[in-house]
Amino acid sequence: MPLTRQLGLALSALQLQDRLRDQSRRDPLTGLANRRHLEEELDRQVSLSVSTASPLSLVALDIDHFKRLNDTFGHDAGDAVLVQMGQTLRKFTPVGALAARPGGEEFCLLLPGFTGDEALVLAEQVRAAIEGWSLAHAGISLGRITASLGVSTWGDTATSGPALVKAADEALYQAKHAGRNRVVLAGTRLDEPQTDTAEPLS
Repeated sequence: MPLTRQLGLALSALQLQDRLRDQSRRDPLTGLANRRHLEEELDRQVSLSVSTASPLSLVALDIDHFKRLNDTFGHDAGDAVLVQMGQTLRKFTPVGALAARPGGEEFCLLLPGFTGDEALVLAEQVRAAIEGWSLAHAGISLGRITASLGVSTWGDTATSGPALVKAADEALYQAKHAGRNRVVLAGTRLDEPQTDTAEPLS
């Protein structure tokens, strides 16, 4: 077999390997990182934060009343909302950060280099963008869609990867119980201010 053909076949095999590896780490519906990819990156970023003393934050996000939306408009409409969420999160994901869909209507943003206050500002921008959606499916308006978000920060509310996830989840559930469509910073009482005066992140 000619050398050029051998090289071409080898290159094709490598490209196929790369595609399969990428597919195994991505959610097929939204194109975001899946749970496996998120867990791998979380371990890596936690190790990096430990060695460099750099901040690391996590935003957990859940679409409000998603089951009711599915029951009312059908699963195709629900999928359309999930796809829109993927597009919105990609828009707001900073360079070096990771947007993921661990499963169902749950999403998250892993934010290396972000303090809790910075992550809180970004989370509020995401919440406001979702609240501003005007979505329709099959010519029918899907009504007002909102999300609840929880923010946790390495060292402040967590000292391990799993603890960072747990703290963000607990803050998210606080947001749900407080009426939904809001952002809660882990370790903050709901009668305390949830945002600061920092300039919005670009």
